[in-house]
Amino acid sequence: MTRAGRDKWLQEGLEVLSKSGEAAVTIELLAARLGVNRGSFAFHFGDLPAFMTALVEHWAERAIDGDSARIFAGDPRVDRSMRAWGARDPAVQLIVRRVDEARLAKLTAIHRASGKSEPERRAFFEHAAFVGASWLLDDLGSPQAQALADDLIRALEALP
Repeated sequence: MTRAGRDKWLQEGLEVLSKSGEAAVTIELLAARLGVNRGSFAFHFGDLPAFMTALVEHWAERAIDGDSARIFAGDPRVDRSMRAWGARDPAVQLIVRRVDEARLAKLTAIHRASGKSEPERRAFFEHAAFVGASWLLDDLGSPQAQALADDLIRALEALP
């Protein structure tokens, strides 16, 4: 067996989390899915609690990284899973709030730059629509999600 890099472990962790929740994330399952030995996990993370902390931070970095056009480009199943986990774990909830605040700040900046009134209100409306959609849709590229995005744009344009 070979070793997997840190990012591979984290990506696989997000995949398991998004399908089965945080309780399903185990070293054994991840190693089997990656086809590597547990030594690779220990090398990168030490133990499962350290991995779970790294997993949340990994998600948070990617959830707020990049330009404003990519704010909602991630997998909605992962966002949904992080929010569900955060409802049970105060430490995770703090990170989810940090992501929400960063997304709201980016959206507010976009709306402010467009010269439209009430950029904070517009940002909150847009983010609330995304959070709701992440609970209803698994694929934000689907026709249903695109129709929702079009409706959201029209609703934002109709605001004074």
